[in-house]
Amino acid sequence: MSIDKEILDRLMESRAPGDLFGKGGILSELTKSLAERALSTEMDIHLDEERAEEAPGGRNRPSNRRNGSSQKTVTTDGGEVVLDIPRDRNGTFDPILIAKYQRRLAGADAIRRRDGSTDHSQAYPSNAACRGHAHVPRKES
Repeated sequence: MSIDKEILDRLMESRAPGDLFGKGGILSELTKSLAERALSTEMDIHLDEERAEEAPGGRNRPSNRRNGSSQKTVTTDGGEVVLDIPRDRNGTFDPILIAKYQRRLAGADAIRRRDGSTDHSQAYPSNAACRGHAHVPRKES
């Protein structure tokens, strides 16, 4: 997949070449934005899966939902990036992209699966709700 040249031109608009890859450059901004978008999608899938489960014994239980975010500094190939990691009320969200206690965001080949392997082709569920997830995540306060 290739990124549209018009999008790249808009991203590079009014930036010096040194602003592209250095600390605070566009590469770290893109890393932050893409990682936070992926984490938001992971949270959506997690909450959808929990809602699909029935309460034990037919009891009515309050549904799990977003509960803000917490900041986490991760190290990337381009330096450190501060990410906003979403939280859920029940504390059951365990992200795949950046696991709890993980401090290094490596390339896609190192994304872990829930079973511990690093086959990134299977890192995310293949259901239709995940593919092409096009909604804009809400900013929780």
